[in-house]
Amino acid sequence: MPEIDDGGQMHKSGFIKMVIDSNLTPPYSQFYSCGSDDSVKIWEKTASGFVSNEFPTTGKNLGLIAVNKNIYIGEQSTDLLSGATKHVVVCYDRNTKLASDAYLDFSMPVSALDVSPDGSLIVAGGEDYVLKFRREVNKEQIRDRKDVNGLPVSISCSPSSKFVAISTSDGDVTIYEVSDVISEKASFKTNRGFNQIENDTSRMQCAWHPTGMSLYIPSDDGVFVIACRDWTKEKTLVPETSSMEEFSICAISLEGRFLASYTLSGNIYVHRTSTYDLTSTINLETPSIKVMSMMFDPLIDGSEDDYDLLFADQFGKLSIVKNVTKPTTNEKAEEDQDLDDFFGAISDEEEDIGKIKQNYGFSQRKEPPAPKLPPEVLESLGKLKQPLLTATKTRLLKPFVSGSAPEKNGERYLKWNAIGMIKNFDAEGSSNLLIEFHDASVHPEVMMDNSESGFTMGDLNRSAIALASGESLCVLIVSTFDVDSKRWSVRMPDNEEIKNVAVGSNFVAVYTNERYVRIFTICGIQRAVFSSDAPVITMTASDNFLVLATATGGLIVHSEDSVEHQLKADIYRINALLGSPDVVQRLKSTPIALSPEATLSWLSFSTGGQICTMDSDFVIRRLAPSNFWMPIFEGSGVLKSEEHTFWPIAVLDSDSHLLEPKMRYLLCKSCSFPVPSKKLVPLTDKWDLPLCDKESGRTALEGDLMRNELVYSASKLTKSLGQGNSADIAKLAKEHLSTLLKLFSLAVNAGKENRAHELASIAHTDQGIQMMCNLAAKKGRGTLKNKIEEFGLSKNEMEENSCVNLYSEEPVLAPMKTVTLKRKSTTSQLATKKIYDKEDYGLPPAKKTVFEESQDLFQTQREESITIRSTVNESMELDMSLSSPIVTARNPFKKIGDASQSNSSAPTDDFFASMSFGLSNTKQQQQKAKKAGQTQPKATQAKLPFGLPKQKENEVPVSGIGSQKVTGFDLWRKENEGRLKTEFDGDESEFSTFVVTQFRKNVSKEEKQRYKELADSQSLSLEL
Repeated sequence: MPEIDDGGQMHKSGFIKMVIDSNLTPPYSQFYSCGSDDSVKIWEKTASGFVSNEFPTTGKNLGLIAVNKNIYIGEQSTDLLSGATKHVVVCYDRNTKLASDAYLDFSMPVSALDVSPDGSLIVAGGEDYVLKFRREVNKEQIRDRKDVNGLPVSISCSPSSKFVAISTSDGDVTIYEVSDVISEKASFKTNRGFNQIENDTSRMQCAWHPTGMSLYIPSDDGVFVIACRDWTKEKTLVPETSSMEEFSICAISLEGRFLASYTLSGNIYVHRTSTYDLTSTINLETPSIKVMSMMFDPLIDGSEDDYDLLFADQFGKLSIVKNVTKPTTNEKAEEDQDLDDFFGAISDEEEDIGKIKQNYGFSQRKEPPAPKLPPEVLESLGKLKQPLLTATKTRLLKPFVSGSAPEKNGERYLKWNAIGMIKNFDAEGSSNLLIEFHDASVHPEVMMDNSESGFTMGDLNRSAIALASGESLCVLIVSTFDVDSKRWSVRMPDNEEIKNVAVGSNFVAVYTNERYVRIFTICGIQRAVFSSDAPVITMTASDNFLVLATATGGLIVHSEDSVEHQLKADIYRINALLGSPDVVQRLKSTPIALSPEATLSWLSFSTGGQICTMDSDFVIRRLAPSNFWMPIFEGSGVLKSEEHTFWPIAVLDSDSHLLEPKMRYLLCKSCSFPVPSKKLVPLTDKWDLPLCDKESGRTALEGDLMRNELVYSASKLTKSLGQGNSADIAKLAKEHLSTLLKLFSLAVNAGKENRAHELASIAHTDQGIQMMCNLAAKKGRGTLKNKIEEFGLSKNEMEENSCVNLYSEEPVLAPMKTVTLKRKSTTSQLATKKIYDKEDYGLPPAKKTVFEESQDLFQTQREESITIRSTVNESMELDMSLSSPIVTARNPFKKIGDASQSNSSAPTDDFFASMSFGLSNTKQQQQKAKKAGQTQPKATQAKLPFGLPKQKENEVPVSGIGSQKVTGFDLWRKENEGRLKTEFDGDESEFSTFVVTQFRKNVSKEEKQRYKELADSQSLSLEL
């Protein structure tokens, strides 16, 4: 039986690691240990036992050490100037005992560390679920970073220095290949995972065979033997005496002949690697004492057959197991065998009266036998696995700054968006920031030192540049009259750390680890602080809107290893400078659409002010004003190789890209993110909706139609907020009609009249329907022409009767009808209908009810600059000036007699009825009667026409006496008609539209008021 000797106190209680110099080969003269105290110990072996020498360190050790000529330590130190806590990996020269600058730095404590045998690769992991690699290639130091799904617990480099085994707290052991890029080779599930590293959790320490042919991984099911040639599981070592034991640490002898594995139950099993036979079993006397680190004694002659095993426990003590490779026997089994040989083989059950009774169905309490479960149920219970989900798998996604890139070779992008970019360069112990605007006229480039500030995140727009570290925020104002106060900064309260920053038009928002969102003005006034109701994954801002992507707590489980977190977008309006008590207004929350098993990778606003996202499958989506996500671009479709990665910059949907919105992005080759030193050229492609049958020309036009409608709905929303441009809406309407006519022409040429009729119903203007009628007649499609005419006749009636939307949350009240008299006209109805400056492709907008206005999520509480009376008067002037018939007032209570009948028999002014010469006389009469019925006033009390000249209540209108009121628009038109006719070069029938457009766009409010006062004075003189 192997003996366990006490080797003395190594370090104070806590995590301890023992290593050898990986640069040397056996036999070794010393080994190293590191605990949670302030020194590293170098151990040597003497005749009296092990003795140690202290190697002093400057920071607080974390029990992490790796040695290759020099000593690498995971430390935690405090900056004397700023007081900030630093989590770094430093290198100590073994001769001078001096520490270098930080080799690798983390935002949270270092949790694992190792160095390759050739010394060219250093790998470390942090509690922020980040792996960092520092390697030397052609005498250049290259840094890489990878995000993992669990806390790195153990790191082990292969003897060839080409592979690294990473053990994480989610129960996975992942093997990475280190070449030009860091790539994953294989992954193995070893246990159910855990939340944090404790004494009783698995250390998950793997062991490589010295030849590099095999990897040994501890697990809940035994020790996995992995063949490194193809990364497959070759064998699982499970000792017969082990039952439901969790293996924690593997250690291999110097030349690879023996493998020792420790379980959390307090057993150590030693196998021979050539045959995988169990050589010996060691039972620790106190299983409650856990082993932190274990290794074969390196200070022995390699020719010896019996080895000693060293291990350090949680209390910092060193123990030596003597002759661990000497075969052991089971003493209890030998004693039982001797008794059987002397007395005969009698089993314990045969001499146990209780067992005999149980064989006949009696229990110890003399109760009848319990009913037995069916065999199939027992079989299914035996196959039950461990829980599918663990706390580690349900851990929230790691927060990130949208538009920023990880660090590589000491350089990274802190931000890259549609406005500019913020670059960070670290070299020779110094750090510098370079801020550039795409439009140099906004602001010249800014170069600043970042060595002391340590800014790690940022954002910028045309108003300000925001930079932040964990402890402080710094803002540079882009355009200001006070140059001396162009820059300001503020520190966060104690124990509060900034996690994200975003800049709006007049505010700066920061999110902290306390789930606080702090709002500052551009010049530094603290305006609000509020708590997010859920952890924020990322955030973005534009204009006066702030969007937080937060976790809902919901999970979608796809498989044992795949869990999808559900997120939502919380949209806020920030009124930082409006003088309103409601500085922060939460407008809405909407779920974020993601691809299956994907995560959110990017959140931003388009140039048109709409929310856009990208997931890990490179699918770009845009939130429509009607609250649904439309996929507008698939980044995977532009990747030319599996090594390429798609990196979004901006969604372009305004100004020159209004009619043809595009996506601006980067193609990163052999890297998952852009690096400032590589001159990458941004690419721009048209939105590519995932439509069916993309090779068809009709599909391209249908995609254009959907893109147009999506952009139009956003433009209409923007205009309703007073920020849009009527010219943009007119361009979109014209483009919509053009695309629709192309689709209509394709359908007619292909003989698809049903489809052509559907396209006519999509048209939003009478002009479009008229063009389709003409085209159908030109192509000889008489039936289609008649059907479209019938739709045009019934179109207005259908719109008036569609008062309730079955799919809306609340019923929409139809606008009240105003009954007016029309002068008889033989001209086309389209010539007199107001088809300009409408909100919905030429359709007159329905007046919003009080309920609809209360449900408008984007409605602000803003002071009206003019009174309601002046607004109504101005719109009344325009409406009266555009209607050619002269309408006289009448008594609304007087019954309509023969006059109405004579009006009903007058020729109709409806355009579609005037075109329908092919229809029968009967249908024509029915349509005329129907139209006359629509225009005939009801006998009941009608609503008085709004804005008409006042008359006495019972005054009977005298024929021919009515006169039209002169408006400000009439005076302006009369005064400028010559100039307008010179500027207009279109069809004469469209001249009125052109005049109205010029009046509304080019005439200021002061000029309109002046013309209105002149018109009022003329009207008053006429009345007198």
